[in-house]
Amino acid sequence: MREYILSFCNEFEYPDGAAAALVECYDKIAENQSARDIFFENVDNFNQGVFKDKGGELDALEPLKELCNIYTVHLLFLICLSKQLRVLYKQHNIDYGIFYDSVCDLKYKLLECHSLHSVWGVFVAWWLVDYFYLKRVALGRLQFELSTYNDTVFEKNGYTVKNGDTVINMHIPSSGPLKSEDCLKSYIAASEFFKDKFESGVTVFVCDSWLLNPYHKDFLPQNSNILKFQQDFNIVRVGKDESCHDAWRVFNQPFEGNADILPENTSLQRAYKGWLKQGNTFYTGYGVFFFKDNKVI
Repeated sequence: MREYILSFCNEFEYPDGAAAALVECYDKIAENQSARDIFFENVDNFNQGVFKDKGGELDALEPLKELCNIYTVHLLFLICLSKQLRVLYKQHNIDYGIFYDSVCDLKYKLLECHSLHSVWGVFVAWWLVDYFYLKRVALGRLQFELSTYNDTVFEKNGYTVKNGDTVINMHIPSSGPLKSEDCLKSYIAASEFFKDKFESGVTVFVCDSWLLNPYHKDFLPQNSNILKFQQDFNIVRVGKDESCHDAWRVFNQPFEGNADILPENTSLQRAYKGWLKQGNTFYTGYGVFFFKDNKVI
């Protein structure tokens, strides 16, 4: 498995420091009989479907935090699971490109963890586990999973979605610019991937994210990729984030009440910093759109 971990880090172009930290953690576990038994028993249990409730597989690894940072242990665990995930993708005739895009989310979360906590690992392993249950896939720039619509009836252009209807929920990883052409390609790929779930030929997409903050139009530039992304959606619900929980997504650090000390390294950071200095906060939006014939309708 050590060789697989090194190969994986090379395949997904992990930073040298991350690869070294993961191998060091693996060696500490492998050299400790009790830790090795816990770790590999849980890898085997997961692969055999023992864990039915998300979270149980991570709780079982808690004793290993005595040897390594638990964030590193969690990432190491997921990397080991990826070996079996390759097999599952082949069994379901899912292209390697989709496997690669999906598992890249481990790297995005790795970089976030190092930026926020100075640890090579993942602090949201509970989120990543769904990839290994085959509940979520990445298709190009965006990530998707089947879900149910969670709001009042929405109608547009003769199409309707109501509470409880099947929809495709999307997520936006921190993997670079959010370009409209890349999003469209992902919408098309998702509508094809999940076409059996929408017999009418009309795919329904939803997203619940800080990126759909309806106030973005008040402080982001008109050519903002975020605004262009937001224009695809009809915002049906807005949430106020009083604690600015999502601030780390913009600033790579939590917001502790003093906007003056926030970084200004990007145009988005500068825009949000100005917004917060005016006494404002973060918001989330729950948005929906219908998709047919390769276009938003």
